[in-house]
Amino acid sequence: STGKFSLGDKIDEDLNIEYELNKNTRVLDPCCHSIDGSYIKHMRDLGFDYNYCEITMDKDFFEHQGRDDGLPYHAIIGNPPYSMLDKWFKKSVELNPQIISYIIGQGNLTAKRIEFMNKNGYVLEKVKMLKVWKWYGMSYIVHFRKWAGGQIKQSDNCIEIEDVRKVWR
Repeated sequence: STGKFSLGDKIDEDLNIEYELNKNTRVLDPCCHSIDGSYIKHMRDLGFDYNYCEITMDKDFFEHQGRDDGLPYHAIIGNPPYSMLDKWFKKSVELNPQIISYIIGQGNLTAKRIEFMNKNGYVLEKVKMLKVWKWYGMSYIVHFRKWAGGQIKQSDNCIEIEDVRKVWR
């Protein structure tokens, strides 16, 4: 990548991903931009069993049905287009990995999106705020994990969401 900040240089430090995943981990970057992009290069350097999608390379994430060998992904990690986040989260949930981790704009981490992930069995486990010089404003790396503890309560997320809609109507 170019610029002052490389996501590939920071991803394992920011999410402790190197400690959670190993060389047998099946990872998908659904929006790699380039097979030499930061995320996919870093996954390759760590030795992950990775796959990628990129619409400009005729590998549309929304048409992706999973791995050719039929095995599920352990993690989906990437930098999705912010204009399509709801659709992106929905498709990610359909692929049913253990971890969904994306870099998103600060204003894109909404209660509605966290609730959607909770309803689909994922708890927001980590949020890392960072400044990427080439982009507008602050960004978050959000890390959702498939929840094995039964029904998810809002307090199971790493940040608490209080439903104040009743107050403001």
